[in-house]
Amino acid sequence: MILEFGLTSLAGYEYLQDLNLGPHPLGKDQAVQDAWDTQFRHYTTVIRFLYDLDESDVVQVQAELEAIMRPYIRSATHEVLCHLEHMTLCGDLTGRPVSAYSSTYPPDAVFGYMANQLRKGHQAVLVTLKGLRHRVHVVAFHHSGDTVSSQCLREIVDGAEAHLGCRPRRRTDLLRQRIAAIEAKMAQKRHWSEAQQAIIRQQIERQIRLGDQLQALKPQLAELEARYEGRPVRPYSKLAQARKRKATRERQLRSALEQEGQARQALCQHQQRLEMLIAERDALLNWLAQLEVDNATQPNPVRIRWLLDGGFGDAANVTYLIEMGYDLYTIAHNGKTALALLKEVPDDAQWTQAGPRTQALDMDRHKLGDCPYPVRLTLLRWQIGDAFKHSTLISFSEAEALPTADLFPTYHERQDVEAGIKQGKGTFSFTKLRTRSPAGIRLLGQFALIFWPNFVRWAADWLADQVQDQEDRFTRALEQVRTQVRVAANTPAVVLTNTSGQMLQFATDGPYAGVQIRLDGPFVYQFPMPLFQAWEQLWPVSSESVKEQVSAMMVDKNSQSLVDMLFVRSGVQLPEKVPKNEVLERLAP
Repeated sequence: MILEFGLTSLAGYEYLQDLNLGPHPLGKDQAVQDAWDTQFRHYTTVIRFLYDLDESDVVQVQAELEAIMRPYIRSATHEVLCHLEHMTLCGDLTGRPVSAYSSTYPPDAVFGYMANQLRKGHQAVLVTLKGLRHRVHVVAFHHSGDTVSSQCLREIVDGAEAHLGCRPRRRTDLLRQRIAAIEAKMAQKRHWSEAQQAIIRQQIERQIRLGDQLQALKPQLAELEARYEGRPVRPYSKLAQARKRKATRERQLRSALEQEGQARQALCQHQQRLEMLIAERDALLNWLAQLEVDNATQPNPVRIRWLLDGGFGDAANVTYLIEMGYDLYTIAHNGKTALALLKEVPDDAQWTQAGPRTQALDMDRHKLGDCPYPVRLTLLRWQIGDAFKHSTLISFSEAEALPTADLFPTYHERQDVEAGIKQGKGTFSFTKLRTRSPAGIRLLGQFALIFWPNFVRWAADWLADQVQDQEDRFTRALEQVRTQVRVAANTPAVVLTNTSGQMLQFATDGPYAGVQIRLDGPFVYQFPMPLFQAWEQLWPVSSESVKEQVSAMMVDKNSQSLVDMLFVRSGVQLPEKVPKNEVLERLAP
């Protein structure tokens, strides 16, 4: 029933009930059931079955789908590596909105930003590989509606590497430089901490000395106050000078206490920062060890570039991709980056035309937030009305330095993943098919975003050598996924099975009249031998209709022989003078 649910996505249905009640119900198409070797159930049974599936069942089905697609993805990867110097991966996050007032969807259907709007629903992240002939869908993940792009980067990178079976060389040398810079900061913090500790000791000693001096002044001051009792105290008298010395010592003591407090506060801050640096250094050492293991276990690294939208373009993600060994092209996540760069643009700046509407300008600044590595920052602008809009393109590559005019066209190639998402939503009903079971929603994402797009492409490559079309009408259809799914798959056709094999022939009143697709070559049927006759027929063709015909012929013992019947059904006349054993020899390959 999982396959039946998946075929509703391939058929483009909006409701599961269309399996039995739609204008072209798959549940009544015996040829489709024969082709997939399954027996369709009623749509209500499918719905109940989806609600009974748990997380382990979904994981198992997903693993099976990935195992089926793995040879196709690996083959496409090998093809790219044989002809190009690098691979190009595109990633994007897309929403699957649902009714804002519905309470029957799973708990992860929550409010989040989808297509720049606050909507309730789910999120799905998709990774595609830019192949030589067409895109290949690599991996997709399901998320709750409030998920943002930056949280998904490590997940899609790990998933892409696992499915592709290759990865780039990790940039451990850059990571060592980063660790060395942190250790230098740690040494500086320790030096500053020691300086503050020295100040604290100094001020404590000063406080002790001032305290002793104040203690010594007390008897002198008491004696002088007794002597001057009832007498006026002049400004330069001994009592006035003693009182002045006491006030001075008290002021110095308060200053010593304040400086001690400031030093202790600075020491606490330095120690906290030092602890953070130590924790960061230790984490980076563990990260370095992991990258070293990756390099040791990957003797043939490949060059891979990522094309990502602005949701992934923060400093932390840029740092991660650089250390993982990738080239990257992305838009800065924070719009303030472009505003800051605009202040540095000279009045006589020469902008480079990078597209029909886009101009680019390389900046002298190479610092992006907290990213420890220098990156290439390119300011982009395009005109809307009388004003210009701006954004910042971030790029990093140790192997290439693209001209400014080529940066934006290179980044613009990420439209592949946007087209893949649009195809999954429209052609394969990712957002149209109404299902509310948690398992159904997750499996729908795997079918609509990964399995069917790849499967249709693979099937089109296989069918290209099987089609008999003198006018090349169907050959053109094989180049368009939507045409295959929406037009060709819904065009009436019959499956013919005879001694020459199996063939699909489109109806004469359809758009592909006269087009034939050979499904299987000639087959051989071993008739039961009298010595071992058990009246159990083995038919090598997966067609229930043929099985029923043979069974009917075997039941009717008074009819003509099985050989004659087969030749009559296949439209071939059996010569009278040819022995039947010779006919069997002619049928044999």
